[in-house]
Amino acid sequence: MADVDPDTLLEWLQMGQGDERDMQLIALEQLCMLLLMSDNVDRCFETCPPRTFLPALCKIFLDESAPDNVLEVTARAITYYLDVSAECTRRIVGVDGAIKALCNRLVVVELNNRTSRDLAEQCVKVLELICTRESGAVFEAGGLNCVLSFIRDSGHLVHKDTLHSAMAVVSRLCSKMEPQDSSLETCVESLSSLLKHEDHQVSDGALRCFASLADRFTRRGVDPAPLAKHGLTEELLSRMAAAGGTVSGPASSCKPGRPSAGAGPSASDSKLSNQVSTIVSLLSTLCRGSPLVTHDLLRSALPDSMESALGGDERCVLDTMRLVDLLLVLLFEGRKALPKSTAGSTGRIPGLRRLDSSGERSHRQLIDCIRSKDTDALIDAIDTGAFEVNFMDDVGQTLLNWASAFGTQEMVEFLCERGADVNRGQRSSSLHYAACFGRPQVAICTYSRCSNHLCVSGDWMCPVNKSDDKKKKDVNKEEEEGSEPKGDPEMAPIYLKRLLPVFAQTFQHTMLPSIRKASLALIRKMVHYSSEVLLKEVCDSEAGHNLPTVLVEITATVLDQEDDDDGHLLALQIIRDLVDKGGDVFLDQLARLGVINKVSTLAGPASDDENEDEAKPEKEEEVQEDAREIQQGKPYHWRDWSIIRGRDCLYIWSDAAALELSNGSNGWFRFILDGKLATMYSSGSPEGGSDSSESRSEFLEKLQRARSQVKPVTASQPILSSVGPTKLTVGNWSLTCLKDGEIAIHNSDGQQATILKEDLPGFVFESNRGTKHSFTAETSLGSEFVTGWTGKRGRKLKSKLEKTKQKVKSMARELYDDHFKAVESMPRGVVVTLRNISTQLESAWELHTNRQCIEGENTWRDLMKTALENLIVVLKDENTISPYEMCSSGLVQALFTVLNNSVELDLKHDCKPLMERINVFKAAFSENEDDESRPAVALIRKLIAVLESIERLPLHLYDTPGSSYNLQILTRRLRFRLERAPGETALIDRTGRMLKMEPLATVESLEQYLLKMVAKQWYDFERSSFVFVRKLREGQTFTFRHQHDFDENGIIYWVGTNAKTAYEWVNPAAYGLVVVTSSEGRNLPYGRLEDILSRDSSALNCHTNDDKNAWFAIDLGLWVIPSAYTLRHASATLKSIN
Repeated sequence: MADVDPDTLLEWLQMGQGDERDMQLIALEQLCMLLLMSDNVDRCFETCPPRTFLPALCKIFLDESAPDNVLEVTARAITYYLDVSAECTRRIVGVDGAIKALCNRLVVVELNNRTSRDLAEQCVKVLELICTRESGAVFEAGGLNCVLSFIRDSGHLVHKDTLHSAMAVVSRLCSKMEPQDSSLETCVESLSSLLKHEDHQVSDGALRCFASLADRFTRRGVDPAPLAKHGLTEELLSRMAAAGGTVSGPASSCKPGRPSAGAGPSASDSKLSNQVSTIVSLLSTLCRGSPLVTHDLLRSALPDSMESALGGDERCVLDTMRLVDLLLVLLFEGRKALPKSTAGSTGRIPGLRRLDSSGERSHRQLIDCIRSKDTDALIDAIDTGAFEVNFMDDVGQTLLNWASAFGTQEMVEFLCERGADVNRGQRSSSLHYAACFGRPQVAICTYSRCSNHLCVSGDWMCPVNKSDDKKKKDVNKEEEEGSEPKGDPEMAPIYLKRLLPVFAQTFQHTMLPSIRKASLALIRKMVHYSSEVLLKEVCDSEAGHNLPTVLVEITATVLDQEDDDDGHLLALQIIRDLVDKGGDVFLDQLARLGVINKVSTLAGPASDDENEDEAKPEKEEEVQEDAREIQQGKPYHWRDWSIIRGRDCLYIWSDAAALELSNGSNGWFRFILDGKLATMYSSGSPEGGSDSSESRSEFLEKLQRARSQVKPVTASQPILSSVGPTKLTVGNWSLTCLKDGEIAIHNSDGQQATILKEDLPGFVFESNRGTKHSFTAETSLGSEFVTGWTGKRGRKLKSKLEKTKQKVKSMARELYDDHFKAVESMPRGVVVTLRNISTQLESAWELHTNRQCIEGENTWRDLMKTALENLIVVLKDENTISPYEMCSSGLVQALFTVLNNSVELDLKHDCKPLMERINVFKAAFSENEDDESRPAVALIRKLIAVLESIERLPLHLYDTPGSSYNLQILTRRLRFRLERAPGETALIDRTGRMLKMEPLATVESLEQYLLKMVAKQWYDFERSSFVFVRKLREGQTFTFRHQHDFDENGIIYWVGTNAKTAYEWVNPAAYGLVVVTSSEGRNLPYGRLEDILSRDSSALNCHTNDDKNAWFAIDLGLWVIPSAYTLRHASATLKSIN
């Protein structure tokens, strides 16, 4: 084969008449064998270059007289070329009619003919490989309808891998179809039928095709209604319902975020659950783009499907909630209120993550997809979250930069719609790349999204002029929309009545924080949208008969959670809407469940101390003079930033961010923002590095070391308080103040700058190309960065978290002053009753303890009995009083006073009054007990409820009491940090070590585990101290008799348990109690020497090399007279001793 002459081979390939056909077939087989068996691709391509052989192969397909067996081998040869190099694709596309000839073979296939069927399958493989680079050429050749027809008509007669390859071709080609394409109707009909295909990969592929088509419609601004003509929405709803555990019918009883009870979920259920994201995205696209589809969808079985989907896993529930959020906007505000796609960037990289080598490879692959114009691959990478839309590579190029230069216009439009910044990029902007590569349409697309106000758009209008024109259009549009009803007035009440109780129940029955947060946001939105009349109708309906109580319980639960300011804000907004629209119904429940008191606590006392404090530091700063230089061991500050110079670094930090500027740096520095440590380079791209606790601890340790050099009495000195030419230099860094309220930090080796502003909780980094990136903190850094010398200095930087806290406080104060202050002054009637009962009980106790008059002997008894009878009346209805009311009325304290003696009980005579009161209590409750009511049980339940409502032990309640899902808490490991007690010297110090424990682990097992870590074990001492050694030295003899495998009668077990005195067996070979050797020495080819003594039920595979004279030896260190011995029966591999 190696001696084949390529010219002869090529000549034979070009034959095709009469007897020459056999020679052509021989040449094709020879070429296939040469390509398949070659061990050197470069040499093979030199021998049979694609530039000459591929056109010859394509011409065979263009030969109408070529038989199927020749065409099948030809297709196979083309496949081998494409497998070796995807660059061969352009050679095939360059032959006119070749792609169309391949597609036509799928249409004329004869399934009864084996050769014809093999040819069709091979053609599918060729098309699949071509579509990876040139899917547009296949689409233009009519490949979509040909492959769809092949799947629909012949899919059941071909191999599974061919069917899946054909579906992959369809998926790629659907991304090329335009809304106005004449074959759209046929394509949609075929795809709709494939949605019900028995092969899951085919049906899933059809679903992805619809998603691609819908995306194309959206980008072109065309109504996607034609996609739903053949039952698409019905199939989507059916799949959504099945993902939650119910195929059709009423809503599932499954709780959100969990599989249903009973049998575990099947593989198909898991696949359906994973499809929910695609289903929801497709439904959302249809609803956003088509009023007709939205109208029909809202009047279908959508509520049942959504309610069923809420019984799925966490991802399924959250995706369903995304759809509900969109539907609420469409129902109540209409299509005009839908948010438009934004092209702005936050300027802050979430997570500050760093790409490892695998991530860099993936990014290079994505760039290759852009260069090969594979739009689907780019869309999938962005949609799945694998890459951020503004991701920048190691040379400072964004995805939009690459797409503007080499990608398709669809890629550029997609990235812009997803928020790609057209001005981002270290070398140049996307607009510049589009212009340099001569791509006017891409340039116009980036023009229209350019943030530079001097750039003109496609109609040669500056943004200033366009904004004036837009204002005029907006005024006319508002006048036209004023007469139109918002949303869907017919269906909005129906959905609100159905969904509000459902999501209230979802919140109460889930333990997942993500679902709770999302459901709370939806509840807030629905309450906000509902009118006063509609909210009353929902509460009066059968599904919402207890909705006021449930909604108030939800707000109480959220307000009880600490450090959840976002949740508190949502809860307060819900309360405000409930009070404004529900009136006395919700006010009564808010007072009953103690929410009013919680709101009052959030509001806090009203004072002006903060404003007074802000005015004082200014006078102090005026007296201090700016420092001329930054010296080591002295504290400095600028506004709210503290500055200290270490031995080799300069540290600048506030409660929002911390910077470490190394003296010898060429422009890079480390910083901590939102608790994450990262390194900033001159390009402006932060690299997360190994953000481990060790790296952060090392950063803090160096900062603390620098701060420790400052004497406690040293006053902090300001720097750069005003604009001026002053420059402070530390190492390669210089600090200047050229603008009021900001300082710039420059490096002598670069042109980049770091800018600190007094009203910015973070910093702005200006790269060496002038591009600015803002890094803003959302959370404060914590107590580690609290300075010891700054005191109060001017205005404090407010992060997003602090602003939320302030908003919560002001809203709580407004609610309390406007609505709750009057309610709190007039308590409910039952509270007054409980207070009177408390007063009567305390009066009876005083009369009984004073004993000043004889008449009082029966008076206290009658008074106490009357109070207890009144309490029993109140307790008959469990819903009459709440735990909060019982606690706030003083009843619990009164009962404690009456039933407990305040004097020391060691005095015998003091027990008599206590027993008298206890007897009255017992008599009152026993006399009123019957079959229908048990007041003592009701009282105990109320007291337990009071304890649950007020206890503040460090416990986490993941679910509501009484729910059947609390057992899932037992699957979460508990984390502990070990700490040795002060003064303890005998135990090994393991302070700071983390410990994970299963919730069901016993205290005994935990104690034994810790004992091994912190204390010496019996085998850690001298051998002479071992119990089994001492017994043998005393002259005792022992007999070991074998009973069965893993019995406790053997020598190995006896030694490993220290003569059966230890609480558990240890492998004696692992701790040097016995010595194991082998013919291989200390290192076995597989396993360890001590494994041959293992007592594991599953045999450990340890063995020597395959040698006849191999051996193991065990030195017990004991005198033994063996009669027989066994280690264990072989139950692993044949070569294993175990």
